[in-house]
Amino acid sequence: MTKTFKAVLLASIFAVFAIPASAARQERVQAKGKVFDVQGQPLAFATVALMAKDSTIVGGTSTDMEGAYVLEANAGSYTLVASMIGYRDLSLEVVLRAPVTELEEITLEDDSEMLEAAKVTEKVNLVEMKMDKIVMNVSQSAFAQTSNALDLVKKAPGVTIDKDGNIKLNGKSVSIWIDGRPSHMDGKSLENLLRSTSGTSIERFELMPNPSSKYDAQGQGGIINIKTKRNALAGFNGSLGGSAAGMYFKKPDVFEWNEDLWANLNYRGKKTNTFVNLYEGIYNMGMDFSTELELREPDFKQHTESFQNNSYRAFNVKLGNDWFINDKNILGVIATVPGSWNVMGGRKGEEYNGFTDQTLAGETARDLSSSLNNQKNLQGSANINYTHIFDPDRSAELTANLDWYRNASRDNNSISDRVVLEDESLGDIHEKVVANGSVLDIFSAKLDYQTVVWKNAMLETGAKWALSMTDNKMLKTETGLADNRNDFTYREQVAAAYVSLAKPFFDNKFTVKAGLRGEYTNSFGDWKSTGTSTPRSYFDLFPTVFLGYNHSENLMLNLSYTRRIQRPNYQNLNPAEEYVDAHSLVKGNPDLKPQYTNSVSASVMFFKHFSVAMGYDYTRDMFTQMPEYSVSGEQILTWANFGTNQMAYVNANISAFPIAKWLQWTLNLNALYSDNRNGELRNSNFIFAGYTDFSFILPKDWKIQIDGSYNTPMTWGYFKLSSMWSCNLGVKKTMLDNRLTISFDVDDIFRSSHQNMEIIGGDPNVIRAASTLKYYNQMVKIGVMWNFGQAQRTRYRKVGSLDETSRLGSGSLGGK
Repeated sequence: MTKTFKAVLLASIFAVFAIPASAARQERVQAKGKVFDVQGQPLAFATVALMAKDSTIVGGTSTDMEGAYVLEANAGSYTLVASMIGYRDLSLEVVLRAPVTELEEITLEDDSEMLEAAKVTEKVNLVEMKMDKIVMNVSQSAFAQTSNALDLVKKAPGVTIDKDGNIKLNGKSVSIWIDGRPSHMDGKSLENLLRSTSGTSIERFELMPNPSSKYDAQGQGGIINIKTKRNALAGFNGSLGGSAAGMYFKKPDVFEWNEDLWANLNYRGKKTNTFVNLYEGIYNMGMDFSTELELREPDFKQHTESFQNNSYRAFNVKLGNDWFINDKNILGVIATVPGSWNVMGGRKGEEYNGFTDQTLAGETARDLSSSLNNQKNLQGSANINYTHIFDPDRSAELTANLDWYRNASRDNNSISDRVVLEDESLGDIHEKVVANGSVLDIFSAKLDYQTVVWKNAMLETGAKWALSMTDNKMLKTETGLADNRNDFTYREQVAAAYVSLAKPFFDNKFTVKAGLRGEYTNSFGDWKSTGTSTPRSYFDLFPTVFLGYNHSENLMLNLSYTRRIQRPNYQNLNPAEEYVDAHSLVKGNPDLKPQYTNSVSASVMFFKHFSVAMGYDYTRDMFTQMPEYSVSGEQILTWANFGTNQMAYVNANISAFPIAKWLQWTLNLNALYSDNRNGELRNSNFIFAGYTDFSFILPKDWKIQIDGSYNTPMTWGYFKLSSMWSCNLGVKKTMLDNRLTISFDVDDIFRSSHQNMEIIGGDPNVIRAASTLKYYNQMVKIGVMWNFGQAQRTRYRKVGSLDETSRLGSGSLGGK
């Protein structure tokens, strides 16, 4: 660890503990009172705040299970405001005198009009534009009930998924977080987790292309934070449901069938809040894969076609508990255990699911191939978190998190092929069997402190340490060849510290937020099979700057600059071979270096529903796959650093625009210009991506939603990808006082989910290399959901007691 990093880390930790100790304040007056409903029952978790004459919040808290609250402030006159969802706000003029002031009891009346309107019109927009992020309220989508998290994240504005299953935001790789914590996953492991997460358990997606220094610098394109639902009702509440889907495809003669069952349970008591999420699902999806290859030396042509049916079964168990020790101390635990089984192969009863035609020096031969890939994946994670609130008036709080994550996977890929002889008989079987096993463990500890300083500025600081260890073993057996073994281990430590300050000026019209994050990385890759190793250590600083102007709710302007890093994922470092089909394989590269991105952006939001953003990104050491070909026609894709990428983009968004009382329109358009350079090779292209959604809010609690997306062709590294588009329909009906919901969906209405890929540059011996991938995604889905539980409302308690963003005017840019 460098001396520079030690200094940054020690300074940050000193700030964490020194600031609360120095926050000495003058003697305060204690104000006590209680809040009740019209039946005389105490209201738990109601919000109570003290406001000065200039409307500045000087203190705030929430009531306990007896409806009691305690506030502290200087002696003087204030306005006391009590509020709670489902009740009318109440304001009282109060005078606080030392040492203790007993305030009169507060009675809140039911807001029946608000509750009735919420039932019929669903006030929250599907997509909302915030100062520092785009929020997609998944709970408002008609597709949520019959979809998993992977299906839903594809519908988020600016989100695409590449050919390897990596999620991208505005064309750039992102880190996926869940409930404010990094998932530590990408590629297949992330795909498995999202597919095993019910859409009904998700509240919203938060898209943050330029997150603040509080967040990890990992992620070229920023962060997508998946916020799951946490029930705020007292007593035992929850929901149960399930869905079934199917579709027959005539050409490959297959019937694909999906089904899932789920339960979201919650119990909120006097001192605890306990939740359990359960999920089980079965998925089947077909895929056609074809390739074309032409080489100069020797004179060689190859055409392959194959069909693969992906049969997938997943489960997910998530449970957690919060202990409200007292008004200033909260302890929580969360545990998650997802798992999956995946079988990829041909149609049932068929011996072969693919063929290859090869022409060498004018002579053509054909061989038949079959493949069967069995994959098993089991994950586990645990979190312990503790929050201590030093001073609610200043939002001064310290939060500690300890996390553990494990991902254990095993797959066995068997590929066999037989040459078709001149008399149409079959030659001997040539078989390859590749067995892969890997275990990944991640441990992390994190400490965050925040407080209001200088009356209205928010200071955030903290430190984090993370250790990642992965052990990968591969054994390849092939007819006529000696066994090939590959053992690769990788160990990585990242230590980080950050500080961030946000302050409004000129009556909260302008906000400036600046932060600095330092990260020291030490890694060691050991390729034991070859006796080679890759040690690496580096320290980086990641500055962030945000400027905001908030003229009114109808006009907001933002400018930002961030620097970010994208470290290779663990599978991309593993040199083990992974076969896609009989003649195509992918392998990692232990020498792969991280890529760095500098981003500047500007955005304007006006009249609540409209926004325009533009930006420029510069990335060096960009990740891509280097294509190579053997003389036998085998395609090998190896991960490598390509060179540089420059990207300029413009994004225009219309969020839930009310065309009529019964119709809302959402539109997201992205125009990008990308320029890739690597020595003499240069390719540039213009990319356009669009997403639109029409929501029909009809009488008697009917909702119809139609959405569609489109991507133009694009070039990335050595690959040129064709355009893609899709269209989906969702219908939702609620009844029995919103307790029962029935939904009907159609995915990929026009069966348009297919993509062509052409390889450009790379191997100079290649005349042409191309492939076509077609997914059988179309599904007709039916879902049912039942909500149950008590009707008594409580306020969802947020760690930290009171949201202080109102004291910062135009927002804590990039902070929350």
